[in-house]
Amino acid sequence: MQRAPFPLAPALMALMALALSLAPATPARAGIYSDDLSRCLVASTSSAEKTALVRWIFSNAALHPEVANITAISAEQRTQIDKTAALLLQKLLTQTCREPYGKAARYEGAIAMQTSFGVLGQVAMQELMSDPAVSQGFGAIGKYVDEAAIKAAADPSAPAPAPAK
Repeated sequence: MQRAPFPLAPALMALMALALSLAPATPARAGIYSDDLSRCLVASTSSAEKTALVRWIFSNAALHPEVANITAISAEQRTQIDKTAALLLQKLLTQTCREPYGKAARYEGAIAMQTSFGVLGQVAMQELMSDPAVSQGFGAIGKYVDEAAIKAAADPSAPAPAPAK
């Protein structure tokens, strides 16, 4: 069964959402063609390209009003980040991974794009998280967590702790 081509904008939005969910509750599954596309996308992107993808995701997430005040991305930077991500997307879909993309689009539709780019986004984020400074930054939350309360919460016989302050 051949499907009609699908618009890229919803797939790109899904890519951002999937990439930011490093451990999704229920993994998206499309099928064998999206698996092939996922493998191609991951294998065909360099560390620098994965970083460019993370920069694009970050720059768009930074537009949300609740976090916009903790980062500053100029219009020029945003334009360059968008152009870099667009060129990467175009290269991957029209050259490097053209065959698996074509099959995934034809036989599995938009979910294949969402799933495959979600995998690429997750791999890119994992590479970013492996940087020692990033790991240390994420670990800093441990200074403020009551580990005993968390361990007790896993014990059904333990009393509920007082609310966190």
